[in-house]
Amino acid sequence: MLAEVQAADGIRYVLRRNPTRAAEMQRAREDKYRALDQAIEERNRYLQEHPRATLTVARRYIEAKSQRLNITDWVILTEQERTLVLSKNTDRLQQIEQLDGCYR
Repeated sequence: MLAEVQAADGIRYVLRRNPTRAAEMQRAREDKYRALDQAIEERNRYLQEHPRATLTVARRYIEAKSQRLNITDWVILTEQERTLVLSKNTDRLQQIEQLDGCYR
């Protein structure tokens, strides 16, 4: 048992953790991060090879991909000159990982 929560309406919830499922969720999260990082590398390469390409359009594409992958709440996308840089919001990621593999 990971935690026991008493709701305001008197319902008691017991959260349990499945370590196998937690590991699967961790791997899936890393795969999604790698996919987004690869997409950023491709966009950065395109921006370098095509001087008329805009950073705004590349950023819009990457943000849409991040939303499709459902990882927008723990990734940080920044701009440095004509390149996009991806990083992790480690505080938010740790909060999310606490419930990996949990069910009630």
